[in-house]
Amino acid sequence: MWKTYFLVLFLAGICSGSCPVGFVQHGTSCYMTFHIRASWAEANYYCGLIQSSLLSINDASEEQFIQGYLGRLGSGAFSTDSLWIGGTSLFSGSWIWTQTQTSPTYTSWAPNEPSTHALNKCMAIGFKSQFLWTANVCEQLNNFICESPA
Repeated sequence: MWKTYFLVLFLAGICSGSCPVGFVQHGTSCYMTFHIRASWAEANYYCGLIQSSLLSINDASEEQFIQGYLGRLGSGAFSTDSLWIGGTSLFSGSWIWTQTQTSPTYTSWAPNEPSTHALNKCMAIGFKSQFLWTANVCEQLNNFICESPA
């Protein structure tokens, strides 16, 4: 009987539009950190495989949630200091979110960022930058954060 009861609760959670297993919900989005090291392109691909995209930070509330979420996990939970998010200047020379193909309307760059170095075309956040955005070499191997609709 208990197994049936828990199965019904589990299926109700899946069907109610909540986040997939392993994701954490905030507002209308679901987030999942990946503790594998990948280039920005690989991270973008991995997120796509699970019907999500690299994180796009659209406002201060979302930024504060992500900072708190990563802060609670702690730097020891990751194998790299930085985590890839979904901003890039690879395609047009201007910074866009890959999820929407639009320029960020909200920004939270670290001091002296985005870097003007020709190879720094992919966006990351990290513990050393206090989760402010940095422009990095896209081939660097980082952990990453995926986002999907709730």
